[in-house]
Amino acid sequence: MPAILERLVSQLQAKGKSKSAAYAIATATLQRSGNLKKGTNKATAKGKRRGAMTPGQRAKDRASKKVEERNQIISTILNLTKLHSKEDNVR
Repeated sequence: MPAILERLVSQLQAKGKSKSAAYAIATATLQRSGNLKKGTNKATAKGKRRGAMTPGQRAKDRASKKVEERNQIISTILNLTKLHSKEDNVR
């Protein structure tokens, strides 16, 4: 069983899910997120990479993605603001 699947199953069991329910939930969730190949419990390249990370490394990875998303939103807003400014100056 891939490390990422094993870890999620144990986390779900710690929250009170039965082993079979935890396995089903974890498999579906990880397939949907691209960490497991669809219809299997085999890890994708992303799943192998994330499975090899420590909890701290995964937290930093999640945080960096949030920063990237925030920066993209800010950039889009700034571009729209500039566009509207130009349109106002043309009028």
